[in-house]
Amino acid sequence: SIAFGTDNQIAMYIDGTSQLILKDGQFHPSTDSDVNLGKDDKYFKDAFIDTITTTGNTTIGGNLTVTGDYTVNGDTTIIDTATLSVEDPLIVLASGNNAADSVDIGLYGLYDTSGSLDLYAGLFRDASDSGKWKLFKDNQAVPTTTVNTSGTGYATGTLVANIEGAVTGN
Repeated sequence: SIAFGTDNQIAMYIDGTSQLILKDGQFHPSTDSDVNLGKDDKYFKDAFIDTITTTGNTTIGGNLTVTGDYTVNGDTTIIDTATLSVEDPLIVLASGNNAADSVDIGLYGLYDTSGSLDLYAGLFRDASDSGKWKLFKDNQAVPTTTVNTSGTGYATGTLVANIEGAVTGN
């Protein structure tokens, strides 16, 4: 049934229970998290919406194209992709490291030469060693905010390169 009993409001009932309310500038369910928009085998074609606010998880079954800025807030962002293409020429790392030089900065990867032992290798700026850049390999400790240079298996990586200019040190 449809009820017009309240001024400037239309209420829609199913089985005697209020399900939807329509009033000036609002169309909403009568109770929180009770009414689906569409169903698992019947979808709306297109939605034209200014903003979306969700309080739960969001699953997108097809492609997602973002034409404006895309901001992710949270502690962990996982990108599980075969190809990552970045147009920007510089990638910012450790952007929150502006109060104290307390985290290492770099890149690392996971590899397994034996089939049963995870190892990590990479390049990083060591905050605890005067900001020296280091190549490492064979570390069994997963890098977090720092690379554990005392971790089991940690070894200095080898750089194969042509070097131009002055070289100092051993």
